[in-house]
Amino acid sequence: MKTRGGWTIVRILLLGLVRMSDTDPLAHDSAHAVETVVAIGASAGGLQALHEFFSAIDPGLNAAYVVIQHLAPNHKTMMDSLLARNTTMRVKVAAEGDRLAAGCVYVIPSGVTMRLCDHRLHLDPRPAVGMTFPINTFFHSMADAACQRAIAVVLSGTGSDGSEGLSSIVEAGGWALVQSPTSASFDGMPLNAMATGLAHETGTPEALAGFIEKIIEENRAPRLITIDAEVETPIEDMLEEIGRLIDIELANYKPHTLVRRLERRMLATGTRDVRSYMRLLRSEGQETDRLRSEMMIPVTSFFRDKDAFDELAETVIRPDLLKRAEDPSRTYRIWSVACSTGQEAYSLAILVFEAMRLLELDLAVKIFATDIEPSYLAVASSGIYPARLLQNMPQELRERYFTRIDDDSYQIVPRLRRAIVFSRHDVLSDPPFLKLDLVVCRNMIIYLRPAPQERALRRMLFGLNAGGAMFMGGSEAPGKLAGLLDTVSARSKIFRLRGELRHLSAEDFLLSAGTIAARRDPRRRSATASPVTDATDALAASTNCLIKAFVPPSVVIDAQREIRHVYGDVTPFLRLQPGDATLDLVTLLPERIAAVVSTLIFAALRDRTQTKSVIMQPDGPGDDTGLDLPVRIEIRPVVLPGHETAAQLVISFEHLRGPHPVAERVEGAQDLASLTARRAVELEAELGQVRDTLKATIEELGSANEELQASNEELMASNEELQSTNEELQSVNEELHTVNAELQEKIMQLNEAYADLEGLSRAARIPLIFLDGYGRITRFSAQATEIFRLRDQDIGRPLLDITHTLVGFDLEARIADAETQSKTQQYEVRDREKRSWLVTIQPFVGRSSEESRMVLSFIDVSSVQAMRYLQSVIDAAPQNLAVLDAAGQIVLVNEAWRRFSRENGGTHRLSDGQDIDYLQALEGSARQDSTARRALEGLKSLLSGARDEFSLIYPCHSPTHERWFLMHASALRDGGCVITHLDISNLDYPVHEEVAE
Repeated sequence: MKTRGGWTIVRILLLGLVRMSDTDPLAHDSAHAVETVVAIGASAGGLQALHEFFSAIDPGLNAAYVVIQHLAPNHKTMMDSLLARNTTMRVKVAAEGDRLAAGCVYVIPSGVTMRLCDHRLHLDPRPAVGMTFPINTFFHSMADAACQRAIAVVLSGTGSDGSEGLSSIVEAGGWALVQSPTSASFDGMPLNAMATGLAHETGTPEALAGFIEKIIEENRAPRLITIDAEVETPIEDMLEEIGRLIDIELANYKPHTLVRRLERRMLATGTRDVRSYMRLLRSEGQETDRLRSEMMIPVTSFFRDKDAFDELAETVIRPDLLKRAEDPSRTYRIWSVACSTGQEAYSLAILVFEAMRLLELDLAVKIFATDIEPSYLAVASSGIYPARLLQNMPQELRERYFTRIDDDSYQIVPRLRRAIVFSRHDVLSDPPFLKLDLVVCRNMIIYLRPAPQERALRRMLFGLNAGGAMFMGGSEAPGKLAGLLDTVSARSKIFRLRGELRHLSAEDFLLSAGTIAARRDPRRRSATASPVTDATDALAASTNCLIKAFVPPSVVIDAQREIRHVYGDVTPFLRLQPGDATLDLVTLLPERIAAVVSTLIFAALRDRTQTKSVIMQPDGPGDDTGLDLPVRIEIRPVVLPGHETAAQLVISFEHLRGPHPVAERVEGAQDLASLTARRAVELEAELGQVRDTLKATIEELGSANEELQASNEELMASNEELQSTNEELQSVNEELHTVNAELQEKIMQLNEAYADLEGLSRAARIPLIFLDGYGRITRFSAQATEIFRLRDQDIGRPLLDITHTLVGFDLEARIADAETQSKTQQYEVRDREKRSWLVTIQPFVGRSSEESRMVLSFIDVSSVQAMRYLQSVIDAAPQNLAVLDAAGQIVLVNEAWRRFSRENGGTHRLSDGQDIDYLQALEGSARQDSTARRALEGLKSLLSGARDEFSLIYPCHSPTHERWFLMHASALRDGGCVITHLDISNLDYPVHEEVAE
């Protein structure tokens, strides 16, 4: 495990690399395929958990991260900027059609739900009313998207959102990770997720981040079992037992596919070994149903592979409908094999109805949609589907062929539903549908072994009309039967039958028990013929020869009188009746013979081991039997070993040639009259029992009705309580709305204050740095980069880790002093460029370190320092000195000037030279004093640029002393001048004579 300090170094290096590159990681997603998608669901308290997670996760993993939160629909999310402080990965608000890229974090925007399809994000408007579960929605879509590796993470939050989606992720072979409730601010979502029993790992956000790193780096898969290592019996023996329990012939399916499905159910039930799961399977009927559904691989959707469906409509359906328009009496017939929950069948119906609408046709259409799983057919028959399954369907098709029954579900319109017949059918054992124009079998035969694949395809092709079309899955092929088909589209796997497949082999219809056992037992299978096989074939041929020569025409029926097998020619005795086709023997026999045979069947089933027989004589010209010779009818019950009742009956019809008296009875013949009377007595007894049972049922219904009335009263009372509870909840809801409005107002005020602060920081152009209670940077102004080497990615880092240009300034100690003393500290320091800065450290102490803050400001005082230095220089001059601007105003005086003014009674204003117009003062004296006039003229010429220097000696006597001064003025380059007054009274020089001159 990497240390936190180690990660800091890694982030700094990565940050430098990102800044050095001008490329956008999202612009090169094709070059960096995403191996792992990590979906993170969070709600209340999730922000802190997300901070901890992204602070700990390695940004260099080949993974894309999607954050799904519960957001107010009208409040713009700031999660992207908040998470960017904790990771160097690209963080952005998801947009419609964004393709996932490795090393990027995508945040759900407000007011939408988000789905994943084909590695792209799709946004759907959030419903205006009703509950939404955005985390479940995304988890479901990620499970359906078949990601290479899917990891679902549930963090802090209230409610149960995410729990249902975890089931889909686990069943799809993904990982389910949950934050431990003790580390979550709100434990509702973690507890509900853990209650499913599907979580592979729980822990703190940092621990989950480390676990994800191990999953990716070690290429782990969430497998609980290894069949070969843990199961002592062969795989196929175990699958045979499972097949018996779930009533599916699993020997026809590829074992590796079945083992993967078995693992998924083990994951879902939490069993850790095969033996435990087999015990669960034997003892719990519900798990048997679930495993059966799982084995059936219920992967389907509306218009799955839309391009292929479009091509089917163009190349098959529309041309066929145009041909069928020439004979409108014929029905356009389609068989959808393995239709699962019906989306494929309804998609075909929509294609046909859309084609007829565009072609302006009105033809009879019948679609046979079959599957072997009754629960799937129940869903398909209802025609009701969740709204999320129709999200990719064009809106016009949704509006035309579906009716919205509530916020979350749609129902197929009746006219479309009437065109489809859903029925349970096993393509490997049940007779195929006939006279078909199109057979659709997509993504089913890929799960079968080669021999069952060929048998299933042959059955489907047998039902097609000549020129009928076959539509297969993208990974399927007709194999050995390709010679019977013409390819319409190799890409979409659309074929047409060249002629008619007129014959099927016996194996295509029925498999003997020995054949099934041989297929199940690999030790009894052989790819080539053997001597044993030849001997078996010879024995079968001789047996058939003996049956044909010596066995009379016979039929085998079951306990329901359905014909199961026929030996010899029984057409003289059986007749097809008008109406629905049937295999009921009694219905197919002539009326006189049927009455006798029905009585004998009853007696044979009752006595089990006795053979029943009777001789039927022709009745003359009006006989409906069509007999011209007497016929012996024998019924033999077939009782299997270990069974008490007859499983089947063998009924033989033998013509008797030669003279036979009417009263003759063969050995074992029965008295039909006594059998009939006996049968009537038993029927009367059964009728009496039925009457007694009906009476008892009516009494039970009466008591049940009373109980229901009592229950209804209790429900009404409960309803009243619920109504009062609902009113209370509405009141609480209104209060919450009020609180929410107040919070929104506070947020608005904070946003305004934030905007004002941002504007102030930019306008003042003062270097500012804001720190949290731990000394980490929360924000900084652009001017701060003049002192510190700061970048946007440094937010969240300690300020002390950043280099600066201040010389001899112990920043850490000064910050510590400000924190300790809890008051403002100011320091004047220089930087490496000799600039002077006034550093102000202003602490804001809170109740804890999390609430404490600190602001550092830096003001450039270099110009102030220059002014101070200039003042000290002129203060050192002994003569009185004043600096004038271009207008003659005094802007600066030295200490000698101020001292002379104070000693000679000058005002404070004069002493400081504040707001003194030097020229104006001279003008007041120039009217009477020639010396002042000469000084005024000389200064004006100097300030106007006519001359560079000017000097004048003038008297300035005091009551006690005679004083002479030398006035000298020098022009300044940028305007103005410098005037000095030097006392020359003590010089040994005849000053008065020079003045007179």
